[in-house]
Amino acid sequence: MTHALVRRGVPTFRRALAACSAGMVVVYVLGISYFYFASNYIIDAPIGFWVAVWYCGVLQVLPDFLLCVAAAYIGIRFYKAGLWIRETQEMQTQLCSRAEARRCIRIAWMSDGRRIIRG
Repeated sequence: MTHALVRRGVPTFRRALAACSAGMVVVYVLGISYFYFASNYIIDAPIGFWVAVWYCGVLQVLPDFLLCVAAAYIGIRFYKAGLWIRETQEMQTQLCSRAEARRCIRIAWMSDGRRIIRG
């Protein structure tokens, strides 16, 4: 999801921050839900929903948002320095056979022409 947000056109600080924030929202929703479920039904330590939101969400949002700002800033600095992975439909190569479906290798090119192999 965050990949799709930041890769629409030229990456900007605003897009990178929106992508980081969207990822943070997903993590918070899943994390708070898991904590509430685990506390109430697995370890039998009842906790109210709004208490879980307060301790797992509200108190943690500011430091995590500052980390998002730092990550967006560093990402844009990397982009301006040429350390950004640029992938297009033509550049993505799938080297998969039917027998090796689990070990699929994607090759991407950096902006300076170097190749990165990801599995």
